[in-house]
Amino acid sequence: MRTLTILLTAATLLAASSAAADDTPTMADIAPHIQAQEWDEALPLLKRVVEAEPDNGQAVFYLAYATHASGDIKAALKLHQRAATFDNFRPIATYNIACAHALLGHEDQAIAALKKAIAGGFGNLEQVEGDGDFDSLRDHAEFKAILAGLRKAAEPVGDLIDLASLPPERRFDFFAGTWDVQSTNGQHRVTAGQILDNRVLQINGPNFASLITYVPTLKVWKWTWVSNRGHHDVLVGGLDHGRMVLVQKVLRDRPNMIGRTIFSNISQGSFEMDWAVSADDGKTWQREYHGRYVRARVAPSGGTSGGAAAQASH
Repeated sequence: MRTLTILLTAATLLAASSAAADDTPTMADIAPHIQAQEWDEALPLLKRVVEAEPDNGQAVFYLAYATHASGDIKAALKLHQRAATFDNFRPIATYNIACAHALLGHEDQAIAALKKAIAGGFGNLEQVEGDGDFDSLRDHAEFKAILAGLRKAAEPVGDLIDLASLPPERRFDFFAGTWDVQSTNGQHRVTAGQILDNRVLQINGPNFASLITYVPTLKVWKWTWVSNRGHHDVLVGGLDHGRMVLVQKVLRDRPNMIGRTIFSNISQGSFEMDWAVSADDGKTWQREYHGRYVRARVAPSGGTSGGAAAQASH
């Protein structure tokens, strides 16, 4: 399971922080303990929330994780299974079910749950490869096959784009089009198109929208992100060692941390996106989100497809 809980976005962590009973802690109250992985402090608070709000999927998910991290794997397994009944947490909770089964010596159940998690949208190769919970499965033929499949799926679709060879204002052109996203938060589709004389990239997702634009006077890219929960974030950055890296200097609801989004392995047909946070001014980073974007096959309807539009933009 490693640090899997932190793979959930900060927006998710703080979204259910209101509407609690007067004496019941909110998820915002518990968030600092979760981020610091202070499970002894988080556990009793999470239990109080789940008792007061049994339909709070977020609290159930984190209670399952904290229980797992404390070493009570049998109890954690039942809680992971409960967390997997909530749509927003199903892929990552199912992955945690696989971890628990592996630790309990249930090889077949672990393999089945891991396959189910991947089919449901969890495709984080690095997480699976490095997760100590799966040490008992390393020599298992099906586990090796799962890793091989994840490695194959992680390969870029098409040749990598040399971003450094492009004019600075064209380095986000690759994003234009329609994308099928497989991430730690499940599967969804994102569309992106250039507006305002191709100077601004507009991106729309299932519960968010954003604008990315190059500011020539500052020689930086700015990304403005808003959600249906009233979130508003601004990140700034540019090309860094072949990747597009944008940083948020002050995190919403977490003023002592900074955030970073990295776009990497960028080709015409796919790219990776990671979101991480740091509590020590960038010395170390904790990843909260990983997504693999693959260009969707969209049938033309009176115009060019997303793929054709992206190629034209280069």
